[in-house]
Amino acid sequence: HIPKSHDFQLVIANLYAGALLSMGERLFRWTEPGGHCLISGITQNAQDQMIGTYQAIGFQPQWVHDCGEWVAITLKRPKD
Repeated sequence: HIPKSHDFQLVIANLYAGALLSMGERLFRWTEPGGHCLISGITQNAQDQMIGTYQAIGFQPQWVHDCGEWVAITLKRPKD
């Protein structure tokens, strides 16, 4: 259980794409302003949808790591 009042410099989530899509806003809240969130467990086919969803939430994509059919995406939460 993570209290709602906590935020972190780095949040890492290695989950299936469906879980990452549904948890995006929560991951944004847990990432402190100026901090980073690394999401993985994403197939290349879902990469564009995932980036679009997380940009709409407020994250800025920083880096995409391609590892065969899987990708990891590093996102930054802008400073308020």
